[in-house]
Amino acid sequence: MKIVIDANIFFSAFIRKNSVVRQILLDPHLELFSPEWLLEEFDKNQGEILKKMDNRENFLETKELLLSFIKIVPKEMYEQWIESASKELKENKKDIPYIALCLSIKAPLWSNDNNLKKEQKLVRVLTISEMMDLFKIRP
Repeated sequence: MKIVIDANIFFSAFIRKNSVVRQILLDPHLELFSPEWLLEEFDKNQGEILKKMDNRENFLETKELLLSFIKIVPKEMYEQWIESASKELKENKKDIPYIALCLSIKAPLWSNDNNLKKEQKLVRVLTISEMMDLFKIRP
């Protein structure tokens, strides 16, 4: 199953080692994608993320592990969908690359942003609880 993940899902999997989010993200049956924008968001927030990690070595290992499960897609691959995504999103402009990538590869977005789920109708947005249902995981 192809799924685009947003930065919040990535950050959640990054920070919480034994979380359901990380468990799902590391599932070999998923084919995960994210726009290169994810790396820019990560770079901007890595100081805050690092504070929540036990040590720098763990931080670098976790980054390498999680990114090995995600195909980072260059902007050129979804650029033609940016205008459609931009017109649809009034509030969540930072999510334009995620929606554009979803349109490009015809995949849902995994995000816990309920406003994004309500604001746009171009792509299906799956929350963590919906992903848990798909994977038959019980809290």
